[in-house]
Amino acid sequence: EECGLQASRLEYVGVIYITCSNDVEYTIFAYTARELTGVLCESDEMRPQWFGVDELPYELAHTEAKLWWPTMLSGAAFTARFVFDGDDLVEHSKMINTDARSIARHFEDAEHQGMPHQLFTLVFPMNAAKSHVLLGMKKRGFGCSKYEGLGGKVELDESIDEGAIRELNEESGLLATRFEKHGMLLFYYEDNPVAMEVHVYLVSDYMGDVVETDEMRPEWFGINELPFAQMWPDAARWWPHVLRSEKFVGRFWFKADKLTIAHEEFSSVESFSF
Repeated sequence: EECGLQASRLEYVGVIYITCSNDVEYTIFAYTARELTGVLCESDEMRPQWFGVDELPYELAHTEAKLWWPTMLSGAAFTARFVFDGDDLVEHSKMINTDARSIARHFEDAEHQGMPHQLFTLVFPMNAAKSHVLLGMKKRGFGCSKYEGLGGKVELDESIDEGAIRELNEESGLLATRFEKHGMLLFYYEDNPVAMEVHVYLVSDYMGDVVETDEMRPEWFGINELPFAQMWPDAARWWPHVLRSEKFVGRFWFKADKLTIAHEEFSSVESFSF
């Protein structure tokens, strides 16, 4: 009705509660819309306009928009509360993690438990002798030309295990038939209200042949010969835990450049089942 477009795929991201000075309360459910059809058009109520996701005109938007949009953009499920006195924002809560699939709260301190967590997977297929591991060289986008585990963002309509299987297949052509979660990585960044929760898997059995995709160029490496100089800086810190077959949680605090590690913590765990 407002822009002429129809979305065949909607993904619920969060809920925003707004309380006004006249005691009127609004509950706003936030969605991302994908697979759009139709023609963008102006209506009596709205004049739609496209903006870059990092270029929103906050000076023309509601006051609270710049507080919740970064979390919305990340895809992490969240809840936020705002209180207004007239047009003035007088109180707001931190973004609260509401993704039931997240297990980070079992390993985090109270300060970080409530942060929205964006879920990712890292998947490492091993050869039969367990002497080599498959990595992927990123061909485009964030991290281009770096080697990393196969995997990516977990979609809202799938479990973390399902996301790991799907991403491995999309990026390498392999279908995992036996895999186990060996680690979890938690990344916190300066000036970013959203934490990254990355689930690390080892794959011991799979079907199919390794193929290069538009996004990844897979390549086998000896398990003691990973190209750390071409990987993200945290990889060399936690990979030894994988080699020792330890289940682990690694927490990393990064500077705003997303490269400089300011602090790190490791702990061994017996299980990731809760």
